[in-house]
Amino acid sequence: RDIGSHWAKSFIEKLTRYWIVKNQDTYRPDAPMTRWEFLALAMRALRCNYDSENLEKYSSSGFSDVKKSMTVDKYLGVALEKWWIEGSGRFRPDDAITRAEAVEMVMNILKPEETNKKEGFLDLGKLKKSTQELILMAQSFSIVWGKYDGHFDPHGDLTRGEAAKIIARSFLRE
Repeated sequence: RDIGSHWAKSFIEKLTRYWIVKNQDTYRPDAPMTRWEFLALAMRALRCNYDSENLEKYSSSGFSDVKKSMTVDKYLGVALEKWWIEGSGRFRPDDAITRAEAVEMVMNILKPEETNKKEGFLDLGKLKKSTQELILMAQSFSIVWGKYDGHFDPHGDLTRGEAAKIIARSFLRE
């Protein structure tokens, strides 16, 4: 088991209990989460159980770096149709997802009502205004948190442990 006393252990175990994560023995909580892995976790958390027959009704994603024969293509088709992600050009499925990209995806899925936003993070200034607002909204719902001294690190890679926490706090509230 590689989660031992890791700070995200309870979140990873929760995802395992709900069958969102299949094997917590080799979760690698400090490794970066890829864009495709994060979308897959979110869809599993939402119980988007699309078998191959149901997936066929969704148009392919049209991303140039995703082959139509790949399962990720149909999942991207679902996500695009539901406006969970925006797409044109490339999806970069094997690239690490940034903290800001993960928040954008989650908040686009949740589509929350406006809320009282908390104080801002010090390092959001170079992001689009809409992304800044989504991050502050996610913070107000306790979905995300800062890293240090009032910084969010929006361009930093999201770790698999951080992803477990975001998915659990977004979709598995008890």
